[in-house]
Amino acid sequence: MRKYIFLITLMLILVFSGCNQRQTPHEITNKTNSSFAEVRIMNVGEKFTLNIAHFKRYYQANRIEAYISNQRVGRVNYKEEFLALHTGKTDLKVVLYNGLDMKIIIDFGTVYVIDLEEFIPISNQLELRQNIKKNPSGFFYLADDINLSGFNVTPIPYFNGFFINPYHYVIKGLTINNIYGAGLFLEVNHAYIDGIILEDVQINCDDTIDYGPHIYTGSLIGYANNSYISNIAVSGEVKNGNLMGGIAGYLNNCTLTKSSYTGSLSKGEVIGGLVGLFFEGVVSSSYVNAQFSGENNGEGSKIGG
Repeated sequence: MRKYIFLITLMLILVFSGCNQRQTPHEITNKTNSSFAEVRIMNVGEKFTLNIAHFKRYYQANRIEAYISNQRVGRVNYKEEFLALHTGKTDLKVVLYNGLDMKIIIDFGTVYVIDLEEFIPISNQLELRQNIKKNPSGFFYLADDINLSGFNVTPIPYFNGFFINPYHYVIKGLTINNIYGAGLFLEVNHAYIDGIILEDVQINCDDTIDYGPHIYTGSLIGYANNSYISNIAVSGEVKNGNLMGGIAGYLNNCTLTKSSYTGSLSKGEVIGGLVGLFFEGVVSSSYVNAQFSGENNGEGSKIGG
């Protein structure tokens, strides 16, 4: 009899302890909805509706907060609209609270806002090199054709601003012979680059000197991180380098769209028609028309279109 009483008592303890371990809504403190995240390109004065009312009903939220990482770029008004105010980049999120200590974050992605009046014109080789180098976070637009033939150009070391080409001017004859990394921009971070046309490029990155585990070789960019790159057209020749592409050597968490490379690529350890190595992000609506040739320091190459 004692044995049965003991077993029944043990079963009751297990049942009630299991009930106490159930999660309640109060224990869910953070939830992010990223399915609405996208990249938006806007002109100053434009707006789009966030439709926060839909999310408030769905999540039964009683309070909201708009998060704009760069408040100079834009704001959210009482109509639940994002208004583009000034040139720049911002991340856009809305945080909802539903009264049960549950916080829901709606990630609307990244917004790039353009106002040409806030941009500095680039009209010649000197401005291309010096102005951008002095102000790597600035806003620039190409204001004339630039002929770089006959110059051995040193890559712009770092850029995290905006560089656009709204009038379809051409940078011709870009020639780079560099011992470590190659591209019009050596490193790009959180930048917006649009519409750049490079014709007759000659990129040669000397990979015979060991300066590190990777030598990034591209016509426009050596290495880029968290950037938006669109409407790029490149023609010419790119050769030598560990990670080598017609447009960029290495893209990390970037968008590359509506772009093309035409020409040849040779003597790289890892060769891609557009990008040598691509890690996360998006490549869309782009094409390559190129001749590939392998072998890097006597070894075979990894080649992809």
